[in-house]
Amino acid sequence: MELKILQNFPNERFTVDVMLGKLARYLIMLGFDCLYRKDFPDDRILDCSIAQNQAIISRDLELIERASAWPALLLKTTVLSEQLLQVKQRFDLEFSSKKLFQRCIKCNLELEEIEKSRISDRIPEETYNWLDKFYRCQLCGQIYWKGTHYRAIKQLLEEWNLLDK
Repeated sequence: MELKILQNFPNERFTVDVMLGKLARYLIMLGFDCLYRKDFPDDRILDCSIAQNQAIISRDLELIERASAWPALLLKTTVLSEQLLQVKQRFDLEFSSKKLFQRCIKCNLELEEIEKSRISDRIPEETYNWLDKFYRCQLCGQIYWKGTHYRAIKQLLEEWNLLDK
């Protein structure tokens, strides 16, 4: 397989290897396009990152060396906050609370806002009465809202000094 160095590479799209599932979920929560599959061998990771124009993030030195001409990041730490900081710095990313939870954690697709009256039977009554904005994944139908989980993730990212002002 011949790899080419890209001009104008989009720095907000990633293929993440099997060792970094938690990092992948956080990147998706932060609003970034992030392909993660537990069952992808290295060849498939390389193929997908090229086909989808995504940078590779891995803890596997051999994989990163095979992708030497492709945008990639070798993470040496297992600490999530340090991994996020390395990704942010390497790809010059903005971690904004405005982008939090704009993608489906399961499918990685962008969420669409949905009228709460259309989903009243799918969410707890207290949540329905408490919030006005709800979001749905167009593929899997998962419903999201900015409740306690959203606030907890935002607070954690703030404690790690990762959210941009």
